[in-house]
Amino acid sequence: MRRRNFILACGASALAASLPAAPADASPRFYSRARLVDPTGRPLRARALPANRNFIFHYPFAATPCFLLNQADQAFRAA
Repeated sequence: MRRRNFILACGASALAASLPAAPADASPRFYSRARLVDPTGRPLRARALPANRNFIFHYPFAATPCFLLNQADQAFRAA
């Protein structure tokens, strides 16, 4: 084995050893759908969001913040 191949094999095995092992239950988790609503309870519409303003909501857990952004340079188009 050449020195270059040996160093490559050592590096690859060190990298593989440093990666976390997959948990025993590695199946995907599916969460229920969430509807984003305004303070009056009506669903949020993309066109109604003010530009350059951040909205924060928590999904799927209360401790998981998510951000909804309307960037002024990206125009929303109805599908």
